[in-house]
Amino acid sequence: AVTMLCSACASSVDAVYNSNVKISGPSNTYNLNNDVQTIDGQDYEGVMEFGGMGTVWTYDASAEEEIDISYQLSVSEGDAKLVLISPDGTLTILVENTSQSQQEEIEAVNVKIQKGENRIKLVATDQSKLELLLSAEVGEFHEIGL
Repeated sequence: AVTMLCSACASSVDAVYNSNVKISGPSNTYNLNNDVQTIDGQDYEGVMEFGGMGTVWTYDASAEEEIDISYQLSVSEGDAKLVLISPDGTLTILVENTSQSQQEEIEAVNVKIQKGENRIKLVATDQSKLELLLSAEVGEFHEIGL
């Protein structure tokens, strides 16, 4: 587990949550504690205390296409969302849950992917406690903090 601390980060992390400009940018800014993350092929699983934004999936599409993505995002404290970012910076919220939101079942969606680099970021308010399951038929998963 990686622990990252920053004294002035909480307010800046919370400011990121509602900033589409910051979310769609190339960087990741976060506080991460007590995390357990695993990637198994096309499946990502993470349980963590997290705030900010971190890229969990990337896919460099050679052409526009539709792909299947499934997710389950449960939040016991704070607010969190999964955001798909197109190569042109357009944001699509896949799911957004607030504290005490327990997503009981995995949700499957078909999304249109643009040609170029597509990303999915996990975005959360500071010290959100959450569990994320994410699967995609293509692309590459990334552990936050590595």
